[in-house]
Amino acid sequence: VFKKFMELSHWYGKAGAFRRLLTMSGETADWLAAKGFVWNQFGLSSMPGEFGVTGVSYLDDSVATMGVYDSFQSMVKDVDTILTETTATQILTDSEGNAVGVAALKDDGTPVTVNAKAVIVSTGGFGGNKDMLEQYTGSRYVLFGVQQNDGSGFEMMKAVGAAERNPGGTSCHLVCVPAFVTGFDEFDANIPFDLLITPTLLQVNQRGERFSSETVGEDSMLMGANYHAAQGEYYYTLISKPLMDGIAEQGTAYTGMVGKPLTFSFKGQAIQADVPMPNIEAVLEAAVEQGLAYKGETIAELAQNAGMDASTLEANVARYNELCAGGVDLDFNKKSEYMCALGETGPFYAIVGQPEIYGSLGSVDTDANTQVLREDGTPIGGLYATGLESIGILFDGVAYTEVGGVALGWAFNSGRIAAQSAVSAIQ
Repeated sequence: VFKKFMELSHWYGKAGAFRRLLTMSGETADWLAAKGFVWNQFGLSSMPGEFGVTGVSYLDDSVATMGVYDSFQSMVKDVDTILTETTATQILTDSEGNAVGVAALKDDGTPVTVNAKAVIVSTGGFGGNKDMLEQYTGSRYVLFGVQQNDGSGFEMMKAVGAAERNPGGTSCHLVCVPAFVTGFDEFDANIPFDLLITPTLLQVNQRGERFSSETVGEDSMLMGANYHAAQGEYYYTLISKPLMDGIAEQGTAYTGMVGKPLTFSFKGQAIQADVPMPNIEAVLEAAVEQGLAYKGETIAELAQNAGMDASTLEANVARYNELCAGGVDLDFNKKSEYMCALGETGPFYAIVGQPEIYGSLGSVDTDANTQVLREDGTPIGGLYATGLESIGILFDGVAYTEVGGVALGWAFNSGRIAAQSAVSAIQ
């Protein structure tokens, strides 16, 4: 696993930090369980062993919230002081630049000063800050996660001299529609999502270019998510009137689809291929009205309405139709039975899809003990960064890798590493 992860991150991470993550994960899992943390692995048969190696798993209760609340309450029951509804605003330093506490504000505006011999920053990166995402990754991605992870901890550490480490990159596992069409029952409202992920349909990016085999999400959840995230905030799945009419009567089986499209989503549901969608046209028209899809009587008009370059889209559609006619995808090796031509008969629709990220992968620089480093490599006394605030020491600043559980495993283990390092330094 060490070799695989380091190769996938181009040997750009700090090998000692990842080795430490692997080495202590079993101990951390036992420690968490002893503290009342509940484990309940589910639905991960496609990734055997990976989650066990990094010592992480999904928790009980609601999958979407990961059931962490009760476990957290159990773990902190002996902590003397916990300040809730209190936002840190500044890391306090002494004359030598060592961290000696934080300034904060209560929710009612009351200022708070916490004096400390060490400060551990665990504020979740900057995935909830679109301006910072654009600055560091080039795209204003949608965050599927805790929106208050807004980069404030990252900025506070930089303000006291912390160096950045691989500040680009995101953890992207999901694709979804921006919103679900309103005014319909649950099945019909889900139609645009199902079409979005149906691999027999043509997909293009914001410039109107076909950018991969549409089956990448089926080949690998993470590969599919990263392919789409590499295109920016949005991409489009295209459908024509003849395809729409066929799907209305026969489901996506009309396009050559077999079974359900494979995807990973907490929001939308894949539909069996042989299930008709009689209201598909009304749904797509509503999606256009609600800004969730675009329509054009011609490919050029569709491009204009969706903000794509008309000549680029026309050329890519023509190329895809040509490949479908030949039955072989010479560009991206999509399997022949899924090569369904868009055709030349309109109107045409472009369904908006968006990658959704779990968080940022760039961070401040730390050593293997999670102690924050300056640009010259010297440590900032008393300052430690955990989880996404130091995960840049593992990744290459581009994307997540197919070694599962690293981000969550680093959150668990770096928290313990930081606490042990801080206690050792204080003693």
